[in-house]
Amino acid sequence: MLLSTLGSANGQAPAAVYPGDDHCAAGDQWCADAILQSPLGGITSPLSAWQNRPTYQQVVSFPASRGQDISNLAQGRPVSVSSTQLFYPAGNAVDGSPTSRWASSSSDNQSITVDLGSAKSVSRVLLRWEAAYGLQYRIDVSANNSTWTTVWSTTSGNGGTDNDVFAPVSARYIRMQGVKRATTYGYSLYELEIYGR
Repeated sequence: MLLSTLGSANGQAPAAVYPGDDHCAAGDQWCADAILQSPLGGITSPLSAWQNRPTYQQVVSFPASRGQDISNLAQGRPVSVSSTQLFYPAGNAVDGSPTSRWASSSSDNQSITVDLGSAKSVSRVLLRWEAAYGLQYRIDVSANNSTWTTVWSTTSGNGGTDNDVFAPVSARYIRMQGVKRATTYGYSLYELEIYGR
């Protein structure tokens, strides 16, 4: 069976085995077996000879265009909280340190609010939870620190790092409003980060 199949394949014309396309002429085996890159942007690459070894592929994603602000808007900004525990003040959640943290009192309805100083476009809040995390919480935004709009919420938080993405909105104040704790402790964040993109 194998010999018969190989004999049949060997009898095929090269143009039938390697039909032409936009890049290769019909019957051109070297071209048909070459690696054709599909780059994005203005940088192109010629055909590469076929290699009988693993090929590593790389995808590079850019979160913004050149010149756009991708910094953490919350870092170093004024912050207020509904409660705090001794040695774990509110400012720890926006100090840029992965080891310091804010911790609330041990009850469900607790919050932390960041003042961006002026209205900014925001579309993502990143929460780096300590072991005491929110099972149910929401992200609220406000222009005046009194009228709030919920832009993201969950009833099944699982701790770790939450990357909460929502449609871009203009706001000065961003609040993580805890609804229900996952543990007997309160809510505790190593960092609360806010991004425009």
